[in-house]
Amino acid sequence: MGLKLFSKSYISIDGSKFKAVNAKDNNLTLSKLDDRIKRLDEHISIYMEELEAYDHEEGRRLSKDELQRKLDVCKERKERYEGYRDTLEKSGESQISLTDPDSRLMKANEGFCVGYNVQTAVDAESHMIAGFLVTNSPTDHGQLTSVASEVKADYGVDVLESTADKGYECPEDHADALANGIVPNVIQRDGSCTEQVQFDYNEATITDAQKSSTNPEDLKACLEAAVIPEAYKDFLTDAQIVEVKEYTSDVAESAVLKMTPGQMRAKALEGYFVRDAERNLVYCPQGEILRQKSIKRNGMIRYCNKLACKKCKCKCTIQKFKEADFNKDTLIKA
Repeated sequence: MGLKLFSKSYISIDGSKFKAVNAKDNNLTLSKLDDRIKRLDEHISIYMEELEAYDHEEGRRLSKDELQRKLDVCKERKERYEGYRDTLEKSGESQISLTDPDSRLMKANEGFCVGYNVQTAVDAESHMIAGFLVTNSPTDHGQLTSVASEVKADYGVDVLESTADKGYECPEDHADALANGIVPNVIQRDGSCTEQVQFDYNEATITDAQKSSTNPEDLKACLEAAVIPEAYKDFLTDAQIVEVKEYTSDVAESAVLKMTPGQMRAKALEGYFVRDAERNLVYCPQGEILRQKSIKRNGMIRYCNKLACKKCKCKCTIQKFKEADFNKDTLIKA
């Protein structure tokens, strides 16, 4: 006799943070590495000056050998940090954990911790755990489709309805969900009851068989042709074909592409925010490096450096730290 523990029609998804065996001091972000390398450069300069002046002054607290050892330690540490930074820039990652390489720094209820974000799907009727997925994503943003797809495969159903809180709001992820037979009911941050999702339009003739099918390929074909599949007639209200205008960069910004990092920093010191698209960073008017913080819903890339702003004497914002938003094609702004 089989037990019907799951309704196999509706699931609720949420994320929980679990600490990893990795101290916060052993987790390095790009901004933290930039700050440490800068401080090491200052220490190295001081020790170099101390060594050069050693033979000309009396009564120094540190011997020449001690100064040399401190200088060597700073150089070794700087070389190690630069290696970590190069690795992150080449991989596209924003942080690295030295003890548990897969763990990431993320916000938890008790503050920040280095750990994992475990996505759990619960059956709506029985409240039994239907599936889970261990991720190192700091937020729940864009995680709905991945965990719901696994549950849908385990259930063996054609269409699965899911619900989640506003932390999962991500139109791109919800479009993927719909294309894979998953209905995403996600609370909207603005309190509205509807959400707009976009698909790349593909003009095609949709047959009645495709329209009534629940095969992911047919669902996607219908949605890309602006036709609502039968399976979604109670969830999707309308389909419209609209033209989306692409942003084209200013011709003057092409000069930034030819600049070296040193030239970009020099340009920034003239009073600009200059974006190095290849390294995905921004130089601020004080010459500090701003790293990518997030990508907004409208596609704008947000950059900041909380550590640099905290020490900066030239406050360019009334907020605690400056956040600079760039379109993917924008390279310079005042």
